[in-house]
Amino acid sequence: MADLTYPKSVRLHHRKAFEVLLDRGSTHYNAVFKVFWHMHEAEDAEGCRFAVSVPKRTFKRAVKRNLLKRRTREAIRLNRACLPEDFAADFLFFYRAGEVCDYADIEKAVVEAFSAVAAKVAAAANPAPETPLFRAVSPDSHGPAPETPLFRAGSPDSHGPAPETPLFRAGSTDSDDLAPETPLFRAGSDNQDQSHE
Repeated sequence: MADLTYPKSVRLHHRKAFEVLLDRGSTHYNAVFKVFWHMHEAEDAEGCRFAVSVPKRTFKRAVKRNLLKRRTREAIRLNRACLPEDFAADFLFFYRAGEVCDYADIEKAVVEAFSAVAAKVAAAANPAPETPLFRAVSPDSHGPAPETPLFRAGSPDSHGPAPETPLFRAGSTDSDDLAPETPLFRAGSDNQDQSHE
């Protein structure tokens, strides 16, 4: 049967434990809480310990702060059994919502935080095998896949020199070679220097 009590042994109140939790702990965010959590370093540690903090800057009146603390502790008491039995960690639930949430929203946020932390711890304990980004051998062949050249020989993008293309045609007016001389007058025309007698 699940333990639904909230004894003093599960309450985090030592200053040294708070310092370790805030300095070395991990964090998890949701709509209601910023959750600090840290696994117990001692091998003989058992169970989890919890603390709740409501900022005075956001809620000036002590009545509202105490109300939120009671609702959060009640949600922790009823749902801390969601954590694995061999789970040993310290938790600090820092209330970050800007308004007074009802108990249903607070309990939902507490359960979500417990599930997320348990999943992260399980993933860290059993990491997934690494998958290579590229295959050394093609899937359908027994040997390495043949290398395919990235560019064709002689293409503008290849490493080899592209075939030279003449900028001008031989004999054109823009080429370096002189165009063949064209006689200004045809033989026997009326404009020649020879006189017609």
